[in-house]
Amino acid sequence: MSINFKLLKQICETPGAPGYEQRIRQVVLHEVKKLADKVTIDNMGNVTVFRKGKKDKKVMVAAHMDEISFIVTHIDDKGFVRFHTLGGFDAKTLTAQRVIVHGKKI
Repeated sequence: MSINFKLLKQICETPGAPGYEQRIRQVVLHEVKKLADKVTIDNMGNVTVFRKGKKDKKVMVAAHMDEISFIVTHIDDKGFVRFHTLGGFDAKTLTAQRVIVHGKKI
């Protein structure tokens, strides 16, 4: 099985903060619609994809569309950014990591 690096790059670079998954949802829907027998989106924005198999066995695959994210609460006069987290994560993983700050004009 080969890895689709172009798709992987697109998925990794598409924003998907908790509560703001619209853009990544569109990427997911575009990719799964061509493979699915049925696709539904519930009121919470969850995507459910059904594909009929050739055997009686059933398999479920689950994944998150959202990612570790923050919301900017203040930018001071020196350009330092204050933020709150969206979703849960281990703060130790944040040290020396690059982040992308999205504005109103993405």
